[in-house]
Amino acid sequence: MLFGNVPHKRQVLFSIALFFIAAFVLTVSDYLTARKTIIKESGEYAGKIANYLSGMLPIRSLPDTGDFLPRESLPAYGEKIQNVIFSFHLTNIKVYSLDGKILFSLDSEMIGKTAKNHQALDRALEGVESSHVATSSYYQQVYGRGLNHPLLETYIPIHERTTGKIIGAFEIYQDYRPMRSHVRKETLRSSIAHNILLVVFVLLFFGYGRTTSRTIENERIKMINDLEDRIEERTSELTVSKKKIDDLLERTGRMYRDLKIADEYQKNFIGLVSHELKTPLTVIKGYLALLEDGVLKPGHPDTMAALETSLDEVGNLESIVNNIIELSQLDQNDQQVFREEIDVKVLLDDAVSLVGKEIRNQGVEVLINLPPGAMVIHSDRMKVLQVLNQLVSNAVKFSPDAGRITITAVPGESGLLFSISDDGVGIPESQLKDIFNRFYQVDITTTRNYEGTGLGLAIVRKIAELMGGRVWVDSREGVGSTFFFEVPEMK
Repeated sequence: MLFGNVPHKRQVLFSIALFFIAAFVLTVSDYLTARKTIIKESGEYAGKIANYLSGMLPIRSLPDTGDFLPRESLPAYGEKIQNVIFSFHLTNIKVYSLDGKILFSLDSEMIGKTAKNHQALDRALEGVESSHVATSSYYQQVYGRGLNHPLLETYIPIHERTTGKIIGAFEIYQDYRPMRSHVRKETLRSSIAHNILLVVFVLLFFGYGRTTSRTIENERIKMINDLEDRIEERTSELTVSKKKIDDLLERTGRMYRDLKIADEYQKNFIGLVSHELKTPLTVIKGYLALLEDGVLKPGHPDTMAALETSLDEVGNLESIVNNIIELSQLDQNDQQVFREEIDVKVLLDDAVSLVGKEIRNQGVEVLINLPPGAMVIHSDRMKVLQVLNQLVSNAVKFSPDAGRITITAVPGESGLLFSISDDGVGIPESQLKDIFNRFYQVDITTTRNYEGTGLGLAIVRKIAELMGGRVWVDSREGVGSTFFFEVPEMK
């Protein structure tokens, strides 16, 4: 294997990768350093040429045009500039006026044009010398024409001899190709030296690694074995502790949920039941006060009506107390289910007659639909009647005056299926899942016009489940509701 004698193969691969990255970074750094140096030296060379030109040309501002070279003398000065270009092995020299207009160039088509978007020229006209390598795309952007090869451009401000004021700028072109070749040679020379140092460093590093790797490996194996023993010991301890903690958390969670439910029930009980108890007590107290003050006379029709109302309120109080006791017994599983034969028609007639007064007061029409022939089921008659009475009572309560309630009973999969439908206010879909919870009242803006503690449907569900049945509802808000009660046949 390639790294058979080296224990830490990942470290070897990482070191090799690091070596190549370092070599690349050093090469790029050497290239940039060499390029920067050659551009700086060439710029200084161009600066000396500019000083020579300044001494050779009549550098003074002309008041009529702002130029500093008389146009009639351009041919003579142009010949001198050409001699300088050829003598110093330059590519071109451009002379700019203060407004960026080209006064001289070997390319006669450029004379008289103005450079656009020329940042280096703008800096030179502000007194800042600069050098950069011009590519074909850059030249196209500034002058509207391309280049055959890259050039090194140096921009040097021109000062008037007497005042020192900037009146123009030189742009000195040098062929960049020889400089680029020099940069590459310098980069290659520096890279070879740096890479040799890197190779020596890597060899020394791996030489030291081979002499110490076996000792390190033995220590590592020993540490791993000791750590595995400790982990195994602690794992067995933690397993026992975790089981105890899980059991404790589970018991605590159950207790917390039970306490939270109990607290919620207590709050709802105090809020709703106190309201429902206070209302009838207030009515009874008021009528008793009228009797005591002699406002209501014995035997008077108003007195009889007040007594009848008081009796109704006492009945409401009794119903509330009975519901609370009933739910408490169901919670404690303190009720038994008795099997007896039930005549379904008689059962439904009894359920309707129990709320006959409310039906007559609201003028509600009640229809009972049964299949032809006798219908019998074996179950606990009192509990089935209690459920049906509660569902019919709710249907009457939430039905409009002169509304209609339809009660049906049909054979089900394991017994009978009762349904009680009304054309009342209905229940919002978002609240259907909660209506069988104790103390729950459908949206307050809808149901506060109706009496109730929110215990009736909770009792219905408890009784249905106690008998092995179930209860559910289908409702549309503003259309009405249908409650279903499935009663299994008791064996």
